[in-house]
Amino acid sequence: MVLVAGATCLFRGRSSCALKRLDILRCVAILLVVCAHSAVSGFASRVGWSGVDLFFVLSGFLISGLLYSEYKKRRDISFRRFFIRRGLKIYPAFYVMIAATFVAQHLLWHGAPSPLGNFFNEVIFIQSYRYGVWGHTWSLAVEEHFYIGLALLLLLLTRISSDRVNPFRSIPAILLSWRSSVSPSAS
Repeated sequence: MVLVAGATCLFRGRSSCALKRLDILRCVAILLVVCAHSAVSGFASRVGWSGVDLFFVLSGFLISGLLYSEYKKRRDISFRRFFIRRGLKIYPAFYVMIAATFVAQHLLWHGAPSPLGNFFNEVIFIQSYRYGVWGHTWSLAVEEHFYIGLALLLLLLTRISSDRVNPFRSIPAILLSWRSSVSPSAS
């Protein structure tokens, strides 16, 4: 699999190669999560959670890269454009799944369907704080919150920073000061 991805990279260029390698990491993350949920082995169950962490890291890397590239190209970040692009990738399939679940629960389930409040929690992506319909969608909520928070932070930095070439240069200092305020013993 890695050899095939490497050969493909030779013909498509360097950026395509990097994305292909990220796809391999996504595959590893999926396998870790599937193994954890299927209880294939005790070891897989113990390390499978790292697949979700890997997804979060990859998402953060890709999203921050998209926002940074947009700033480099346009000297601005459009929160609206970013949110619409993200929404078109996630929302249609997610809302179809939620609607299908609602219909199936009311037509096919023999027990009581989930309360409407649980569907509402799913629809507005707060199922990481309150009960939703599906147990696994909490990670989508966490990612949505991260996307919104990161986009707003980077947008704010472009507005208040005096460094127009790289207004994101202050991010490490922001993270270090936040870390020391959350855990004074860690600094």
